[in-house]
Amino acid sequence: MRNVFDQFQQPENRLSHALATTLAMDAGLCRKFLNWLTGMSVPGKSNLIVEQQTVPGAALALDSDPDERRGLPDICIHSGDDWCVAIESKVAAALTADQLRRHRRTVERGFDEV
Repeated sequence: MRNVFDQFQQPENRLSHALATTLAMDAGLCRKFLNWLTGMSVPGKSNLIVEQQTVPGAALALDSDPDERRGLPDICIHSGDDWCVAIESKVAAALTADQLRRHRRTVERGFDEV
């Protein structure tokens, strides 16, 4: 297996890729992580999908507007089409409320619970 940190140069992308790869490889760890993060239990039979730098769900085609394309969270963890946890990693770059709003708006297009 390749080093999970060697795919990207920016610290945020390196962290996101390593986290997503780790969670995708271990469903039990992913459930524990989601429980720790949200305080909610993920049903044991849920099929967890961990995606990076992509919009989950077919109904979420992005517009050609650059602001919409910048609405991609680093990681989305979901079980299909009913709920999604979006993760934006920050190490060196600043986090803005506008960025979080764009991410939420993008993910809300395909999920009831974000």
